[in-house]
Amino acid sequence: MFKCFFSYILFFSLLSSIYGCKLNDTLSIIKETINTNSKEELTVEIEQPKKPEENLKPIIKNQEEKVLDEELTIALVQPMIKKKKLEDTIVIEKSEKIGLLLPLTGSRASLGKSLVNSVRVYTDNVEKKIDFRVYDTRSTKIGAQESFKKALNDGINIYIGPIFSDETIAIKDLAENKDVLIYSLSTDQSIVSKNILISGFSVEDEISCILQKIKSEGNLRVGIIHNDDKYGNLLKKATTNLIKNFSELSLISLKISDPLELDKDLKKFSFFEEGKNLLESEIEKIKLADINSVEKESRIKQLEKLETFGEKPFDSLIIGESGNDLIEVLALLAFYDINSSNTLIFGTNIWDGIEKSKEDVIDDTYYATSLILNKDDYKEIFFDIFDSKPSNLNFIINDIIHFITSKQNRDLKRETFNGEFSSFKATSNGHVKRKIFINKFSDGKVKSNFECAIADL
Repeated sequence: MFKCFFSYILFFSLLSSIYGCKLNDTLSIIKETINTNSKEELTVEIEQPKKPEENLKPIIKNQEEKVLDEELTIALVQPMIKKKKLEDTIVIEKSEKIGLLLPLTGSRASLGKSLVNSVRVYTDNVEKKIDFRVYDTRSTKIGAQESFKKALNDGINIYIGPIFSDETIAIKDLAENKDVLIYSLSTDQSIVSKNILISGFSVEDEISCILQKIKSEGNLRVGIIHNDDKYGNLLKKATTNLIKNFSELSLISLKISDPLELDKDLKKFSFFEEGKNLLESEIEKIKLADINSVEKESRIKQLEKLETFGEKPFDSLIIGESGNDLIEVLALLAFYDINSSNTLIFGTNIWDGIEKSKEDVIDDTYYATSLILNKDDYKEIFFDIFDSKPSNLNFIINDIIHFITSKQNRDLKRETFNGEFSSFKATSNGHVKRKIFINKFSDGKVKSNFECAIADL
């Protein structure tokens, strides 16, 4: 799979005209500065290696040494691993071109640069030489449009990116009548077109699999907690639409609009006061019951161990939070007597890789993802070279590159493609459907618990 990695230093240069570009959607990881004078060569450093042995100079490939007016050359500098010789360099030969529409500057630059590093990982592990051209979207809609126009002028037909839906929408009309195929990394399935494949994580497929799991457990009442943001509203919309396929299931939802009101909102959502009052009523009822004193005392003692009494408003719960925010929500829910002992609790792919909480509030909860469990080798390699952890999108882009460079790359009716980290199929209507796994946190480990085949989604 991955060999002792980067046994040579790979340089490849890419021409990219840069006009005013920006963008807006979130996800950050790195920084850089750029001077945009015409005729001046520009080097963009994509992630510093841990211990560079000496300064590297970019190698300009083929006949692209000259920097034309209003054009800038972006040299992607390959980081070195310890004790590798500077002479061990390769210049990518002329071959199939793949355009990468990624933000290298602006508010989203860190993610764009991280995904470029995935391309480096890929190129170090395949013999086939592919001409990857990076076009900086500058983290704006206008930037996405201008970088796409530049790529079209360069004769690029296959693209990976943009990452976000707003950028993808911005180039949709420009791509409409062109002979191009765009693998957008967005999660918004509504923006597909005849030549735009939505290749990011599918919230719809994850929710569909979660609902199947809920049904298989015999649970019927579903709750969802989501933020008032793009992802949260997408999660709610997908759940509302898909639950219609399960006539026996009901849905109750909580939108988190104000973090300062989180405690109060969760308390109300959990029916905590109602359950507490019911518990007090039930204890009083037992006290007045015409039963022998031994049984009465025993039943009262059992009830006094409880926080609440009666049916919860839901027996399954989907939470659209991640990281520390997730832990806070789980801890508050546990305080209000909603936990994995009385409720099936689920998350989506944004839970993938989460560390176990000190309070163990994550124990016996589940999350849906299209990624396989064992990604440790790749994580190690990536961290060793770039001194940063890969995001879930790094695994996705790795598989998309494999897919594009395979024999199946343009056949949109094909069988399932088994990538390194996921199995998926590109449908004729522009969606990428992936096999979904439901994993469970158990005793500090993550174990596979349930899965949904592509055909079932």
